[in-house]
Amino acid sequence: LASWNVIDPTRQPNINAAASSLQQQKYLFDVSARNLILRIQEAYHGLQSSQELIESFQQIYQINKTQLDILEARKSIGMVTVLDVEQTRSQLFAQLNELVLYTRNYIAQAATLAEVLALPRGQLAIPSEQAEPQNPWPLPLQDTVSLAVEQREEILASLAAAEAADWAGVTALRSYLPVFSLLATGNLNGWNGYQNVPVSTDPGNSYARNRVWTAAVGVGFNWSIFDGGIQAANAQAARAQARQQTAQAATTELQVIQQVRSSYGQMQTARVAVNSAREAYRSAQLAQEAARARFEVGVGDITSVVQTIQQLSQAAQQQAQAVLSYNNAVSQLYRYSATWPGETEQVVEQRIETMRTDPQPIEVTAGGDGR
Repeated sequence: LASWNVIDPTRQPNINAAASSLQQQKYLFDVSARNLILRIQEAYHGLQSSQELIESFQQIYQINKTQLDILEARKSIGMVTVLDVEQTRSQLFAQLNELVLYTRNYIAQAATLAEVLALPRGQLAIPSEQAEPQNPWPLPLQDTVSLAVEQREEILASLAAAEAADWAGVTALRSYLPVFSLLATGNLNGWNGYQNVPVSTDPGNSYARNRVWTAAVGVGFNWSIFDGGIQAANAQAARAQARQQTAQAATTELQVIQQVRSSYGQMQTARVAVNSAREAYRSAQLAQEAARARFEVGVGDITSVVQTIQQLSQAAQQQAQAVLSYNNAVSQLYRYSATWPGETEQVVEQRIETMRTDPQPIEVTAGGDGR
């Protein structure tokens, strides 16, 4: 018996619902990929910032160490006081503690970058370049907001889920309609042997072989007239879910706009902070050189030297933080506007193709450049 549902009112809604659900999964995959890329960028920028701070504080530590050696030599001949020496020594150990802190942060951030890059055990990714502001975001704020609202996969995924739920509701309602089908059946009966031949008689040519074919074709239908309202309730639930997903899309749109505006403002202010921090660092360098020179010739005191070195430390921290904030803000704008940075879109497509052809886990290798 063969049966084929020729007219099934639920077939197309089921197909549409499955297609919308598949599209939603694609959007969610892109969301995961974009989040991973942002994590890699932020981990890389943080590692660069820690590296810059370590180098700056190593230089500042050497300045303090040299100054302390000079003061201890002068103290031995009575040219400076204990206050001068211990004031410098206290600052030296404070700078050393900060250097240890930045080194610890560097190790932790290197481990985080290795984790998000899925590097093999025992391997780390180290930046191959100094921390510098990356290329600025090319679009104005309003264009960025429009682009984000149009492209963000979180919004599109909610709309696709709403569409899938709508079609699921249509499927539930159409299940009350009759389903028309074609039916076909066939039989083959056969027998072989001698018929109506007495035992004592020569059968001769009485051997017979018979085959009988029977077939039938018809049209049938199946109609669930009453089910207690189950499918009607399922349809209402599906439509409520569709409304919920549509509302979620609207809420996500507001969040997207807030993210873009916040990151754009952070980029603009960080750009100003980068220039200001660089000027402050140059001024602090000159100030501590002048203070040490004045102290050497006897027209300055050690307190001025300690203060200017402390200002140099603060300026180094502010410069590293400004560059880090700027780079993170630009990376966030790429993420929040659903724009692939650089050649990452091609990399993602290659990974997808590799996963289709070879579903084995992918071994990731990475060089020093994490941008």
